[in-house]
Amino acid sequence: MAGQVNNVDVILDVDPSKVPSCPHGPTLLFARYGDKGKNTKRFFACSACRDRKECNFYQLEDEKVSSVRLEARKVINKKGQPPFSHAKCVQRLKAFWDCPVVNRLMCQTCGILLLPTEQKVHINKSHDLVKSVSDELLQNPTKLFRPQGKDKVFAQYLFSKSSITFMMDTLKEQNVTHVLCIGTPSIHEAIQNATNLNLQSLLMDLDHRYMQVYSTEKYCYYNMFNHHFFNPASEMAFKQFLTPAGPPKKFAVIVDPPFGGMIDVIAHSLKKIIQTWKEIAQNKKNSILPIFMFQSYFMEKNILESLPTFSMLDYKVTYLNHPVFNAAKSKTGSPVRIFTNVKPHLIHMPSSDDFWFCKICNRFSSSENKHCNKCNQCTSKSGHTYIHCNQCKKCVKPNRSHCPVCKTCELPDHRCGFEKTETTCHICGETGHKRKQCPLTMTNIDNRKRPSSNGDENKPKKKKKTKS
Repeated sequence: MAGQVNNVDVILDVDPSKVPSCPHGPTLLFARYGDKGKNTKRFFACSACRDRKECNFYQLEDEKVSSVRLEARKVINKKGQPPFSHAKCVQRLKAFWDCPVVNRLMCQTCGILLLPTEQKVHINKSHDLVKSVSDELLQNPTKLFRPQGKDKVFAQYLFSKSSITFMMDTLKEQNVTHVLCIGTPSIHEAIQNATNLNLQSLLMDLDHRYMQVYSTEKYCYYNMFNHHFFNPASEMAFKQFLTPAGPPKKFAVIVDPPFGGMIDVIAHSLKKIIQTWKEIAQNKKNSILPIFMFQSYFMEKNILESLPTFSMLDYKVTYLNHPVFNAAKSKTGSPVRIFTNVKPHLIHMPSSDDFWFCKICNRFSSSENKHCNKCNQCTSKSGHTYIHCNQCKKCVKPNRSHCPVCKTCELPDHRCGFEKTETTCHICGETGHKRKQCPLTMTNIDNRKRPSSNGDENKPKKKKKTKS
């Protein structure tokens, strides 16, 4: 349910004891707004899945749940967990390594490394099997496990070799020694296999298949949308990773959220990680935890609203298995960028990609991103060279031109003179601001009488009879 929806907000500050759970951990409290704040519906739904077919959890905030239903949920939540504990997986991996390569089978259907006594059942069921799992595949599990392809659940897209190399070079340049890889198994894998770098990493991911190939010190079963660790051992490993023992450590976070995930929810989890880092790593107040987040350039406004210290780099991130976000599919390249709280001038771009350094903006810009003296910044974002419109007083994409009727820069085939509907606030119904900037803050709304889910909040209540 963690998706960008126009009339839906997520309520982040909720009493944890009042939050129900689904198989993906504690749910999120959402508020769906009606016209002018009427018939507002507040409900709990899954934090990770935006498709009800994958996780159909739904509960109104004030709904009373029967004991029978609560017991049924426990069964569903337990069924949705991995078949083995992480400690058990470590034991199984040792036994799997001891098997001759020709006897090693992995079931893609079930996502399980099979021990010899388990293979017959999966073969009889005609499951999709990987035979003769080599040592190399076990050390490169992103090539072993079939990527999850459901965009509204996991949406696992693996970075291209060039993007991984860029991130590895950037980490080295920033003198990073320890990396939290959140939803980035391919970068974690590259770090684990890099013997010439003084670099350690911890993978924090919702895909529990990785607990079969990584130890408890290298993998945490984790949900980035609610900052939830599914077992105490994972949370302990996370905190232990941040503990300042031995030589000085420099930490960084690399996070690759699913496209369409609610940015404010991800930002909320990142802020919790930063707070834990400050408490455990005992860093000075002025120091920052470097964070590198991958998102589409058109999400820049949303990201900067939630993470105002971040900026967008011009580097185009590409993926191996995405149908669009790769260099071969578009003349302007992938729309995915890196958002970071590291000062842009400190991150050097690959010389082979023809970047240039803008002294005015104090940052590296891509070859097509020309500095506009009127806007006083490098304005291009999409891979095109933007042009400045004197009437609009800003730079726009080159396929747009100023329309004297609409008084804005529009596409050539736009409906000229078509009156655009101005977005109104879902809270008060006024124009000129969004609900997050509404003078009637969420605190004030919560203090008012909350509308019921069926819209009958205005019906007069029946008076209770009193004994005379």
